[in-house]
Amino acid sequence: MNYLLILVIAIPVLFIIGTTYNALKEQKRLEEGPLKEILAQRELEKKLALKNSSNKNNKNTNTKNSPSE
Repeated sequence: MNYLLILVIAIPVLFIIGTTYNALKEQKRLEEGPLKEILAQRELEKKLALKNSSNKNNKNTNTKNSPSE
């Protein structure tokens, strides 16, 4: 009976340890692989968006400051 109790307690604990270990391995694999590419692509998109918005702002301020008459 005592062994059964130890087994009932040990199985869920080992399951949690195993799933946590696999999740950490998967996260490390993603950080070293595709995540770097995705973050680099987002950084480029962000720079382009900032550049485009600053160009639009400059055009808008230039048209507001120019005399219309």
